[in-house]
Amino acid sequence: MADRILQQGGTMRSKRSQKKPVDPYTVELQEWNYETKEYDSKGPVSMYLLAKCIQPEQLATLLENCVNNFSSGFTHGRNMGREMRTMHRTLQRSMVAELCGIVAGLSEQEHTDARNEGAIKLAKAVAQLAEESGFGPLV
Repeated sequence: MADRILQQGGTMRSKRSQKKPVDPYTVELQEWNYETKEYDSKGPVSMYLLAKCIQPEQLATLLENCVNNFSSGFTHGRNMGREMRTMHRTLQRSMVAELCGIVAGLSEQEHTDARNEGAIKLAKAVAQLAEESGFGPLV
């Protein structure tokens, strides 16, 4: 176990939790190895090629898994938005339109309970604002 943990600035951190520079153009696929109790690299994947091939249903599942595995909600989303500030201006507009579309789709959900009631209410308000601001469906 000692070889899996590094001493850093007086705190113990696992190799997995160490911050390292992120390449925004590739993602390194890793799979948990139950025998070695470490992550094994499965190789890099181009974000560009993934984006060209992914379908809406697959993207929804990807986002679901991201939120389920490591998201901290609003703060995580804000940090992602901050990363998008360096995108081309036209892509920023397209990204906002895409995100508004996601929220508008969610706002059409009819049945809610205490866990998602506030989210659906906010989604309905955002969808209405998006349409009023010109980010609604183009017909």
